[in-house]
Amino acid sequence: MRRSVEETGAREGTTGAAGPTPGPREAGERGAVAAGPVSAEDPAPRQAGALEYEGIAARRSTRSQEEATMRKLALFATLSFLALAPRASSAQVRVGVALPGIRVEVGPPAPRYEPIPVAPSPRHQWIAGYWSYRGGQQAWVAGHWALPPAYGYVWEPARWDQVNGAWMFYPGHWRASDQPDPAVAWQPPPPPVNEVVVESAPPAPLEEVRPPVPFDGAVWIPGYWHWSGYRHVWVGGRWSPRPAGYGWEPHRWERRQDGRWVDRPGHWHPREEEGRGRGREEREEHRR
Repeated sequence: MRRSVEETGAREGTTGAAGPTPGPREAGERGAVAAGPVSAEDPAPRQAGALEYEGIAARRSTRSQEEATMRKLALFATLSFLALAPRASSAQVRVGVALPGIRVEVGPPAPRYEPIPVAPSPRHQWIAGYWSYRGGQQAWVAGHWALPPAYGYVWEPARWDQVNGAWMFYPGHWRASDQPDPAVAWQPPPPPVNEVVVESAPPAPLEEVRPPVPFDGAVWIPGYWHWSGYRHVWVGGRWSPRPAGYGWEPHRWERRQDGRWVDRPGHWHPREEEGRGRGREEREEHRR
């Protein structure tokens, strides 16, 4: 009987002064909890780590899918633009004229550094310094602020290009910045109050390569030499519709009896004077 009671206590635990004594199985379970981290053989941490890894992989996969979608959208937008670009460009024409280059055997020196001063006004445009080619030699043209000859003109910088072992110099010039509007004739600025009279003769007119005719009835307004205040600068020609009842009188320079040169700006004139203007154009062309 006594052995039976001891066996029962061993199986189910006995109660003493210090409280119940755990049985072997219960003691083992509590010991496992009190021992802290479980052993590497326990599958629970492996399952938790696997779930965490799967969560990170799922988030990365979602981001990758979103990035792939954005790349596809960007590619679709680019392809759509390229598909429309040829039709848009075919309806446009080149605005600026092409000027002939000067062949030079020796390239220009390195450009000089020049600080840009404060602009005199919002209308002034900065013309950066550059190496020019004049009179058979290279000369530095200092950077400066300049007013365009008329509204809607921008400065086309001079450049040097290397072609077939030699150098080609293309002079800077003013050019029209906008496409010609077939419904609006170009209007030159009003002539100055005082005549522009200079000592130095203008260079020979440049042979411009005209851009394609933009529309039927367009009139070519040839380029000319503009006096900037201290030197002659070329202003490129442009296309314009002809105002009803008017023709274009080209810009020209006239030499006075005292040997100086006076500027005669181009302008629209009534058609009855067109014969006179055309005769002057033919005489100037013959002189060239």
